Amino acid sequence: EKCGAIINSYERLLEREQDRARQLAGDRLNNTLFVLTVITTVLMPLQLAAGVYGMNFEDSSTGKPSIPELTSARGYLWFWIGSACYLLISFIFAAWLFSRNYKASKPHQLLDKAPWAPLGARGLEVGLPPRLTARRGGA
Repeated sequence: EKCGAIINSYERLLEREQDRARQLAGDRLNNTLFVLTVITTVLMPLQLAAGVYGMNFEDSSTGKPSIPELTSARGYLWFWIGSACYLLISFIFAAWLFSRNYKASKPHQLLDKAPWAPLGARGLEVGLPPRLTARRGGA
């Protein structure tokens, strides 16, 4: 009976540690998806602008450009200034999001709570469960 109780307590401990490991893996996955989403959000509008400006904008009959940025003497410069300002604002916003996300999540103590660490290193008692030691007189 005592052996069965010890086995049951260790099975519960193992299940808790497996749940914690799954939660850590899920947290890592969520953080990775957060980073990829922010990067995509920052870079996608610039890819759209590069795709639009990579096209030929000429009137086929006159040979003149048909968009205002190409008719102005400094239109291309203004395009790059606008892109740089957009990137600066986006990176500031992304840094704010990362700092907000980092403050909201508490870092996990993986090494001292690892399932492969010895039971004594995790602050757990090695031996009989408390309900069984109380019956034996605390021994």
